[in-house]
Amino acid sequence: MKKNILSLSIFLFLFGGCEATIVSSVKASSLLASEASVVKSQLLIEVTSCSSYEDSRKPSSSVIKAKQVIPEIFQGVEYKDCFSKEMTSYANFMLPIQVGTDKPSSSQISILSNKENLLYVTMPSYIKQKIKEVENREMSSISKMSINLRLQNDMKKKFSFKVLSSYVRGVPYIDRGYTLDDGKSIELLLSNTSADEALYYNKSIILKY
Repeated sequence: MKKNILSLSIFLFLFGGCEATIVSSVKASSLLASEASVVKSQLLIEVTSCSSYEDSRKPSSSVIKAKQVIPEIFQGVEYKDCFSKEMTSYANFMLPIQVGTDKPSSSQISILSNKENLLYVTMPSYIKQKIKEVENREMSSISKMSINLRLQNDMKKKFSFKVLSSYVRGVPYIDRGYTLDDGKSIELLLSNTSADEALYYNKSIILKY
């Protein structure tokens, strides 16, 4: 499998919070390729702070907890660092994601395409099971998950498709047509129903031909 870079940011409020947000960017050529790609993605976990209140040279308890819990949920994840941005701190991980084949991974999030569906997201039962185990142990739950996708057209031609249930640059689209010109991108914010579908039913269709 080829390895590429995919921008993926997931904010999981696992420690006293209940919200998850995924932000992903993918090229159409990778999505439509017959050969699957394993992409290194960024996984951001919101934490209370990067350093300990008692000793700034040491990581905070929430960073330590994230480093323990996140590898339980996502296979192949690698902790990089912690940083703060606009008064919010994030534990920064790298996460492998599968892109471009109609055979979803049994252990990783996949962004896929087939003859009927231009783009769909799968989240295997393995991840759902691990999230549930963490929720039960940590006495917290994920009450909301948001998914943001950015698809870049690098196919040297424009193509048309239907957006099933998403916001396109803030405008709601329900089974509406869309034409993406060459070199342009479409930014999608999945509806709550679509996002929940990916988490609870393992698959959510985003774009159809």
